[in-house]
Amino acid sequence: MGDVIASLLSWLATGGLSSITKSLERAYRDKLNAQTSEQKLEADMRIRDMEARRDIILKSQSDNVERWVRVGFAVPFVIFNFKLVVWDKVLGLGATDPLSDNLAYVQMTVLGGYFAMWTVKGLRK
Repeated sequence: MGDVIASLLSWLATGGLSSITKSLERAYRDKLNAQTSEQKLEADMRIRDMEARRDIILKSQSDNVERWVRVGFAVPFVIFNFKLVVWDKVLGLGATDPLSDNLAYVQMTVLGGYFAMWTVKGLRK
């Protein structure tokens, strides 16, 4: 479970929109400081790559289908946790079997993604 959280935090640190923006800034700086046409061409290629990545992330955030897919992944785990906490623990009316290791990793990824997104949004404000 710790590996999943570490992987998620690593992705946020290296693969998020902010790192793409920083890479774009570096590539534009490299292009301005380029001495040869080969260096300019290399910087242009990096710029196009980073812009494409940025556009994909922005497009996926505005896509209704992808938004519903995320909700679809989250709902079963919300229901499971609600049942586990309220029905089993608070009311003492049941006993829920634990999730398999694979489903526990998926749950931690889904929940970690939501909490990480919430944290990043809070830090931006």
